[in-house]
Amino acid sequence: MRNWYYSKYHVGVKALISHEEESFELIQSAISLQKPHLIVEFGSAYYGLTLLMHEVDPSTPLITFDRIDPTESIRRTKGFIKSTDEIKELRRVGFNSNVRFYVESILGEEPNKVVVEFLSTPCTKFVYMDNGNKVREVNTYAKYLREGDVLGVHDWGPEINYEREGIKESLIEFKPHPLNLFFEDRNLVTRMFVRT
Repeated sequence: MRNWYYSKYHVGVKALISHEEESFELIQSAISLQKPHLIVEFGSAYYGLTLLMHEVDPSTPLITFDRIDPTESIRRTKGFIKSTDEIKELRRVGFNSNVRFYVESILGEEPNKVVVEFLSTPCTKFVYMDNGNKVREVNTYAKYLREGDVLGVHDWGPEINYEREGIKESLIEFKPHPLNLFFEDRNLVTRMFVRT
């Protein structure tokens, strides 16, 4: 499932996103309702979700992690091709200085210290996990979130669910986000949880 997310603010700026188009507005609504002081994304890919989340409130700091730098290698996926020049232009035009891009693995032997530092920040956070191993991501990092933080996960069902090892325990102090009813009703694979 690949779609284009078209910028609300920059004519002609678009980014590839690995989400159903119907989920775009719901994810943005969750961020608008929460009004987080920090957004953290696991899995930047082509910056589609990054741009979607950034445009909710460009004044909110957004930190995004991916182990591959798309400005240095062409990524091909199901017929969509973005050149490194296109991706560099997207970064130049689509994002302001509140967005920071980290190219590093977050799933090593130990939790990534930079990630832990951001997740431990005493502010309201919206954290979205879509880096390729959601089970490990949730099991490793959910415990660092604080009351009121929102945890979003992509590919709920096919790759991650309560039956996967450790997920029930990792989400024991979270309640399902009210928007999950809409995700479920529309058969979308995003789910969100609020830390209690």
